Amino acid sequence: MLEKNEFRYRLEQRILPNTFYKDKDKFLDSVLDKGGKFFSDLFVLFAPPESAVYSEKDFGVAAKKIEYRNEDDKKTELYIVIADMPKPDEMQLCRRIYFCYEEESDTARYFTSELSFTGDYFICSVINGEEKGDYGIAPEDTELEFRKVGNTFLKQIICKE
Repeated sequence: MLEKNEFRYRLEQRILPNTFYKDKDKFLDSVLDKGGKFFSDLFVLFAPPESAVYSEKDFGVAAKKIEYRNEDDKKTELYIVIADMPKPDEMQLCRRIYFCYEEESDTARYFTSELSFTGDYFICSVINGEEKGDYGIAPEDTELEFRKVGNTFLKQIICKE
């Protein structure tokens, strides 16, 4: 039987990114519509009964839009949905997840702020369901962490063009 942290790891590192990449619009609409209940429902529905220890109050959901203008004065809008997760107590569990999406190029990235074996948090990503990216130590300040994720995502969009 799966332990709470084992299910949580699978949820954060496999289930959520795969579901997000499969149908970005529907996924983001559902997260924004349900907020913290979206995540607590996943534990209630799919985790072993003894693992369903989180309520919707344990999760936070917010959305931010970033506007960027390139050298040709073309405006790009980036949408980032941020999910605050319960405080992790094991490495590779997330304190925060960032669902990043840019509609025009249909570029999406799933970033995490996850606990490392040193006790620091690292910005990572899951790409195409399996491939993992590591972008270094995450700032402790929430806004600085958001900016680091946003800038990393923006660089990936620019490199794709």
